[in-house]
Amino acid sequence: MRRVLSILTLLCGGVACGPGVDDNGQPPEMPSGLRPRRTDPTPSPYATVWKDFRPGPGAGYGQDQLPEVVFGPPAPSGDAAPSLDVLSLGAQGELVLGFGEVVIKDGPGPDLVIFENPFWVKGDRTQPYAELAEVQVSADGEQWHAFTCDRVGDGRGQFPGCAGWRPTSGFDPWAAPLDPGTSGGDAFDLAELGLEEARYVKLIDLDGDPESGPTAGFDLDAIGVVHH
Repeated sequence: MRRVLSILTLLCGGVACGPGVDDNGQPPEMPSGLRPRRTDPTPSPYATVWKDFRPGPGAGYGQDQLPEVVFGPPAPSGDAAPSLDVLSLGAQGELVLGFGEVVIKDGPGPDLVIFENPFWVKGDRTQPYAELAEVQVSADGEQWHAFTCDRVGDGRGQFPGCAGWRPTSGFDPWAAPLDPGTSGGDAFDLAELGLEEARYVKLIDLDGDPESGPTAGFDLDAIGVVHH
């Protein structure tokens, strides 16, 4: 989330403005109405179930808007305009979300997409402003399976197996099925874990600086299901 404060500083002529902290050091009220809404009665392909949150040191941003801030599709953003409609996990913070009656199924290619709020520094795709998290999935909320996250990266701005490095693209969040090829975000395939299905997703912050509170750590915008 430190990226959000940096962006706001640049936009405001070197002085931080907008979302940050108030005079009492507390996160401000999040702006409302940022996420696309729909009236379609079919089950949402995005997280709808709040299961567990263990904030790490430096968390706080977005907590006054829980759980809605992490439900539904990602807020409209883009490569150079990361969403502020997020929840900061804090250093080594953990969050578990579910999908109600929707079950993540193993299908061709990626099966779920994690939307954080990274962006390309100066438009350079080899330089993502990234804050990483480990991704785990579970069928019962008890036994967890972790994707192998390459925290070092490949030297070209990609961090395979991690969440938090690929920007969200401008796309129709209610188009079915969710297409990782056009949506942006970090895609994950259950086949890599030898799983046929999952019901819960756990995110664990890897890079958060506890001194940067209340905006430390991985900033979750949304989790979407491709195959269900």
